[in-house]
Amino acid sequence: WLRMLSPSAAGLPPRIVEQRLDESGVDGEALWSSQCASAADDISMLVQPSVEVESAIRQVCESAGSRLVVMVNPQYRESDDTLDYISKSGGFFSSVAGFLGGKAKFVKMLDEEIGFVDTFSLQSFVVRGSEVKYYKTYPFDWRIFVVGDEGEDIYLGESKARPDYNKIDALLEENGVALKYVRDLGSKAKLTKDSISTFYKE
Repeated sequence: WLRMLSPSAAGLPPRIVEQRLDESGVDGEALWSSQCASAADDISMLVQPSVEVESAIRQVCESAGSRLVVMVNPQYRESDDTLDYISKSGGFFSSVAGFLGGKAKFVKMLDEEIGFVDTFSLQSFVVRGSEVKYYKTYPFDWRIFVVGDEGEDIYLGESKARPDYNKIDALLEENGVALKYVRDLGSKAKLTKDSISTFYKE
């Protein structure tokens, strides 16, 4: 894929170089670089980076200057949890949540300071026992779905910003969606397309 993005010179593909970012080599965090005939065409690709390699990410982006830097399968964006929610709020508790593992400050740095832009992302997490899936294809907004009790994808709305776990939980509660095990016992109504009348708001 990196070769496809990089221009060839006289029919010769660019040289591809790999450098491991994690000391153990187990997590698969790596920097792949294409070395083209013209250094201005070089591309850097960060594969599966995590919060722990923030300094390496900064260094790569600073060295690249105006050249393209691509990030593939970042590990820190797989889901948002309560710590992430608190760390976005600002103030003392935001700092504590960030120290305990909330990644909002780090993600904000990537988006606003360095300038990374989501071009394609497909993610999921479980809310109230049901799988929530959301995806983005540039330049469109995020689209959000929840898997219903019959296996169908149910539309929950769209968002310009990355969908928030706690807001989705509140949305399902507002629509009267009970926990899945309660629905499975028959104590509450099944989750179907008709269950959703209020949609996600930023």
